Amino acid sequence: MDTPGVPWWQVVGGLAAVFGLLIVFLKFLARLPQAGGNARAGMLAVWAVGPRREVQVLRLQDEVHYLYRQDNALVHLRTEPLAAWQASRPHAEPTPEGGLPSRLRDLLRSRGLSCLPRPR
Repeated sequence: MDTPGVPWWQVVGGLAAVFGLLIVFLKFLARLPQAGGNARAGMLAVWAVGPRREVQVLRLQDEVHYLYRQDNALVHLRTEPLAAWQASRPHAEPTPEGGLPSRLRDLLRSRGLSCLPRPR
């Protein structure tokens, strides 16, 4: 079916122009600087409690949350201010941004297998 008065090539050209502008806009957004500096959320520590069981310590802004994770369940244990977490661990390095490398490092340190030097 042809739309009366509008050739098909104008419709296809209009769609191509819209998708082209969308791609250019998304590329421009990707180049903008991210909210940088200090991470406001991240994983502070993971303590293995048993097979497929662990206690995760998460930072969300200025609070530290303790979560118990088992299979597909999460239980919120408690919350404390970030300052209290940092005061209870004076030998700890500044709060990491989280992710797999920090989780692996914390797991290795908790088992005494770390080959990384401890911060002074």
